[in-house]
Amino acid sequence: MQKKVVLVVGNPLLRQDNLPLRIMPALSAARADIEFRPFEPTREDIPHNEELVLLDCVAGLKKVEVLDDISRVQAAGRAFSLHDYDLGSQLALLSKFGMLGKTTIIGVPQKGDEKKIAKAVLEKLEAIF
Repeated sequence: MQKKVVLVVGNPLLRQDNLPLRIMPALSAARADIEFRPFEPTREDIPHNEELVLLDCVAGLKKVEVLDDISRVQAAGRAFSLHDYDLGSQLALLSKFGMLGKTTIIGVPQKGDEKKIAKAVLEKLEAIF
């Protein structure tokens, strides 16, 4: 049986955007049946027409939430350069062209107790897988 995959999004250089990467070892240790794969949407293609589960920081969240309505994910806004192209932009574009399969985003706050957030992510994963 093929391992389930969670694409873990975050910028390792930005503290406000790397919490998913920081909790990834704890998640991997707790769920050996899932591959937690670091993913950089501006450098890698999002798999087309596949079921996706992504783990990402979401500005403004106070607790871990599951976002399965892609229209709730906002793109960065007006793009003036590739620096303004983010995960939301890529998901919106793929959705517009009918190339996005079922997509679930586990959104985590930008800061907080890493152990509590990891535990909450694991609880959300139980419901997804």
